[in-house]
Amino acid sequence: GAICIGGGIKTVSLPGCVPVNSDDDDDHHHGFTDVLIVTGSNDSMYSQEDALKTKSCYGNGSKVHIRVQQGKGHGMIGSREEMQTVMEFLSKRLVR
Repeated sequence: GAICIGGGIKTVSLPGCVPVNSDDDDDHHHGFTDVLIVTGSNDSMYSQEDALKTKSCYGNGSKVHIRVQQGKGHGMIGSREEMQTVMEFLSKRLVR
């Protein structure tokens, strides 16, 4: 999986990004890599709305997970809670 902390792909930078119709056949989503986007509720550089727009480009069949840290601005991991989110995400995807 991929992890985006305080950032991600802004949809305007995705050439031809058009939100996927949720009624589409989800078979074409199976090749997507799981993505965790961690953003802050007060992040002015990569907002919750930016994260949702990114997720919409991959449709409902994608495995894009968004975690919003309340009260956090733009920045790297700064709390045990945020690190726990990342560790839980990785623990479900790493080969044992």
